[in-house]
Amino acid sequence: MATARAVANVAVQNLFAVPLHMKGKIDTVTVDNEGSSGAIKVQLEDDFTQDVSQGNNTPTARSAFPYQATVAQGLTDVSDVLSVEKIECLGNVGVICDKSDAGCAVIVEYHFE
Repeated sequence: MATARAVANVAVQNLFAVPLHMKGKIDTVTVDNEGSSGAIKVQLEDDFTQDVSQGNNTPTARSAFPYQATVAQGLTDVSDVLSVEKIECLGNVGVICDKSDAGCAVIVEYHFE
């Protein structure tokens, strides 16, 4: 299991890239918001482009937001297994928040299949 970490930011913070023809599986998402200045909404973003397929020679890039949570100031939230076990990521995975705050960290544990 690998781990990626980013601080809360309104711009996408890259966490990991899924190798071609594999799936990225999220094991846990931890949002440590104990040192922040307020509640923060956190979203994981998966940016990917599908393979060329029959009838579609120029696939377009897509974004999906498979996970989101709002964590109150002073709290740490750890995802439960049921909320992340079915998340499959296909491209570049990042985290984006509704505000930037160096006092909030997002830690994602993941693996590839």
